Amino acid sequence: MKKTLSLILSLILVLTSLCSTSVLALADDAREVVSTVAAESNISSVAVYAGSISEVSFNVTEGVQAHFEEQMHAWYVKKDGNWSRLNSGVFRAGTYRFEIQLRVDGKYGTTHRITKDASVTVDGVKWDIVSDLYGEGSKYSYIYVRSPEITIDKVDMPLTFSDSDNLDIRENYVNNTIASFSLENFVIGGEEPYVFSKTSGPEFISVSESGTVSGTPTAAGSNASLVVRVTDAKKAYKEITIAVGNTYPDPADREIVEKVTATSNISDIAVYGNDISQLSFNVTDGTQAHFEEHMFTWRVKNGDNWETASGTFTHGVYCFDVQLRVDGKDGNTHQITNDADVTVDGTKWTVKPESHGEGPNYSYIYVRSPEIEIHNIVSDKAVAPTFKNTGKTAGTHCSVCGKIFSGNKTVAKLVSPTITKLTAGKKSFTAQWKKAPTVAGYQIQYAANAKFTKGKKTVTVKSANTVKKAFKKLGSKKKYYVRVRAYKKINGKTVYSSWSKSKAVKTK
Repeated sequence: MKKTLSLILSLILVLTSLCSTSVLALADDAREVVSTVAAESNISSVAVYAGSISEVSFNVTEGVQAHFEEQMHAWYVKKDGNWSRLNSGVFRAGTYRFEIQLRVDGKYGTTHRITKDASVTVDGVKWDIVSDLYGEGSKYSYIYVRSPEITIDKVDMPLTFSDSDNLDIRENYVNNTIASFSLENFVIGGEEPYVFSKTSGPEFISVSESGTVSGTPTAAGSNASLVVRVTDAKKAYKEITIAVGNTYPDPADREIVEKVTATSNISDIAVYGNDISQLSFNVTDGTQAHFEEHMFTWRVKNGDNWETASGTFTHGVYCFDVQLRVDGKDGNTHQITNDADVTVDGTKWTVKPESHGEGPNYSYIYVRSPEIEIHNIVSDKAVAPTFKNTGKTAGTHCSVCGKIFSGNKTVAKLVSPTITKLTAGKKSFTAQWKKAPTVAGYQIQYAANAKFTKGKKTVTVKSANTVKKAFKKLGSKKKYYVRVRAYKKINGKTVYSSWSKSKAVKTK
């Protein structure tokens, strides 16, 4: 981790140098210039023989608007008249110098700035300005300063070969050369010159006599640790063990994950009134891939455009974008591409064009769900039909747009019966009528006149299946008018149909 950080900081220093000629010049900058900076440091206790090459701490006592950006530093050692950057190791006998960024930002960035004309003193000694490393913006400014040369003398002590996690050789790839590094700065004491050699370890790794470790793996698999020996001029020696990560296939030869199938909780999340939030996935096929659940975006449709959605789900059309990724141990052996077939909850999701990205141990695409309509679905009670009005079945619909999702089917009005036949008998007659569906029963009424005001009598038939009724003990050769209606109990109340058209019959 420290090795990686040092390499990143080196790159930043180089890029800063390359870009210095294009730094934004702020015309008529009204910020106050920090012209003098004085500070104390612990550099004298850091730069000592056998001490670890590490950052330096500072305490600014004058020009306190500025601060030393301690992560933006570099140690250099002089070799054959040239300066070489040191990323790790220990201080040996030699000449060194330290460079660091001096910066104004934060609450002071808009009121003060520092320029290459600043006078910088550390521990009472003036430090030089690195003229080609300068930058500023509206809320920050920085310069780089360099310590005077620091001479470190050798101290007589036993031969020491320092081990460090920074030396570990991480996972590597077939036919890809590992980053070479030197062990020279990890040896102190004893009697120079030192000679390095490989005691044991992977065949593809070599160690030069000057301490450079290099190599190119040729086969995938696990690796033994590398044991390196250093021998001084008096034949004293020390050894360290360097861990070597697994060798994986060349990234270009990784197996393609062609199909990914998963289940999700999208149907539980994408509900009217719910918070717009991430989803959970369970991959059942193509398990080398996983949905990067924090790399997602909900979108809502506005006309023909998709906009980022947040807050809660309201009425509208949504979709869900998420990164589908292969990394970790599987990232070294498998990769996913834009040709992947992705199915979630039995429905195919679309791979977003040009969303593919990859590195030697990872790859990813972005996929999008089908469109999801969000409605405020409410329940509807059933409405019973009457003899006058139709009814409807129970169901559900959207309270916003009215779209019906279930039920709400129209139920026909109750049908009124009609007289089909009247048969005269001796002092009697028999009435027949057409059966009415979904009723409880019937009422048959007869009278001596067409207005049903004389001699009216009503008889109730309590079975819907009975469609015939005889009426006896009537007058002889008398004319009767007959009509029928149905009834049904609805919500606890008896409801009647209208009377049918009457018909007349004359007894014998």
